[in-house]
This record gives sequence, C-alpha cells and structure tokens, in this order.
Amino acid sequence: MNIFIMEKFVTVAATAAIGIQSQSWGGAITAFIVSELLWAFLLGTYPRVNLSRDKRGKVTLTKTWRVCFIERPPQSFDVLEFQGVRTGYASDVSIMDWIIAILLLPAGIAPGIIWWYVFIQLDQHTVHLVREHGYASTRCIAA
Repeated sequence: MNIFIMEKFVTVAATAAIGIQSQSWGGAITAFIVSELLWAFLLGTYPRVNLSRDKRGKVTLTKTWRVCFIERPPQSFDVLEFQGVRTGYASDVSIMDWIIAILLLPAGIAPGIIWWYVFIQLDQHTVHLVREHGYASTRCIAA
C-alpha cells in the first residue's frame, strides 16, 4: 500500500507536468487513469490465508483474494476432510506470464519489471492440503 501511495504522488506530478506542457488535459487525465488502474491491479491483487484456532481447538482455514485492493468473499476449507499438509516450492511460469510482462513494458518500465520479479523470478512457497496417500487435493497457499 505504501508503494501505491508513493506511486500516486509521482503520477500526479507527471500528469500535471504533461498537462501544463502540452495544454491537453484530456490526454494527461486518460494516461493518469490508465496508470492508476494498472498499478492498482499489479499491487492490489494477492491472496491472503488465515489459519486460526479457537479456545476449544477448532481450526478455521480461509483464503481471501484481493483484486485491486477490493476484498472478495473468503473461501473456507473444512480441514477435517484432509489428512495432512504438504509444503514445497513452485515455479509455475508459463508463456502467458512472459506475454503479460512484455505487454506491460510499453506502459512503463516499472510495471513490467515488477511483474517479472513477482511472478516470474521469485519461486512461490506452496502449501497443499492432502488426502489419502499424500496426493494434493487443494492448493491452499501460494505466497
């Protein structure tokens, strides 16, 4: 969120400079709106997993997605259906990730670099809820 707020200051200053220099506020405001939507999607779309236990020992596991900083309804998991947990690392990079990174570069170098770093370069820690014989049933966490 701090990066998003700092980006807003830079974008407002750049929009004002472009608007004053070109004397065309329509183009500057359009570029500002597109830039803000792009940054909100890149920085505000992520999952959050909550694991809690009450005093009686009941475990609650929920996964909540945020899209453009807007929280979607949480997805609950009934942990009694599963026999265990398997952890590991994953690198699920596909051609689509590279296409998105290349498409983000003309919108500004920073969005393309952020996409590359977060989704392509970093390995993701994964936690799978497993059923019988250790086969993964649900991919619960990817962070």
